[in-house]
Amino acid sequence: MKLTEQQAEIFRQWDRCDIGMGFHFKDLCKLTKKSRDEIAPIVRELAGLGYLEFKRGCWTDDGEMYGSAYTLTDAGRAALAQGGAE
Repeated sequence: MKLTEQQAEIFRQWDRCDIGMGFHFKDLCKLTKKSRDEIAPIVRELAGLGYLEFKRGCWTDDGEMYGSAYTLTDAGRAALAQGGAE
């Protein structure tokens, strides 16, 4: 499936993530300079495509509680490897 330009822009933030790694909305807002209202529906669409998964109780690499995040799935990694399209 071909992503829209807006979806692809947000999805590229996961390009350097391993499967299971992710972001919460606050970090995505900082990275993209977009508001939560702009980001949230796009991230949820990407999750609906199976590229991202919502998880609670995530941790940073330093072992600190991170809270909830949308994490990269196997399908998401494969899509990113193909330029964002399945």
